[in-house]
Amino acid sequence: MLFTEETQSLFTSAFVELFELDISAIAPTLPLEQKILRFSAQKNPLGNDVVWQGKTYLAYPIQATGFNVNGNNSPPRPTIKAANLGGILTDLCLAHSDLIGAKLIRHRTFARFLDAVNFSDGNSGADPDSHYPDDVFYVERRASENNAFIEWELRWPYDLDGVMLPGRVITEDICVSVYKSPECTWIPNGHYFDVTDQPCAVGNDDCSHRTTGCKLRFGAKADLPFGAFPGAGMVRQ
Repeated sequence: MLFTEETQSLFTSAFVELFELDISAIAPTLPLEQKILRFSAQKNPLGNDVVWQGKTYLAYPIQATGFNVNGNNSPPRPTIKAANLGGILTDLCLAHSDLIGAKLIRHRTFARFLDAVNFSDGNSGADPDSHYPDDVFYVERRASENNAFIEWELRWPYDLDGVMLPGRVITEDICVSVYKSPECTWIPNGHYFDVTDQPCAVGNDDCSHRTTGCKLRFGAKADLPFGAFPGAGMVRQ
């Protein structure tokens, strides 16, 4: 059965809500298998963890609310509350700054489309592509905690409340790019210059962060990856 038909049916199969917590941005040194945590408040018909798109979602006591968009033009600020069994979540928060900045992905589908391993007789209607669009949020803060549970407040990716623009300092003649970074793209060719744009040994190689240093490396007539805004000097206040 097509997903659109299922959503419009009077007798749909069970609604399934799955969560994926990606902490790779705040814990880059963790092994890959520990960077993404998958969980759900539901179990499959066999009473086991739900398997969807070949991935297992641990059955865990959680409650997520506040995902609906309201009519006052403000973005949703959902909350997710999870049981703090044995203090495991407290340990996770202590190790990774309360999980602030972690990405939470909310998946929604119907039991009819779950992987065949969730059913004793398999599932001929299993379809990993039949689901609602994913909801992506980021952990904004730890709202409350006790021995029983921890609750976090989430934010929408485009919720820029409190962000000041521009996000990057506008300078006229000082490049803010990191030397020999992906922004700079300079590959040494045997000629090195110091912070005063004078020829030097490789050990003293550094950039003056001015157009003169950029031209020495890329060429006087080349397109320079200069990380400043020369035109800013033309603006009069």
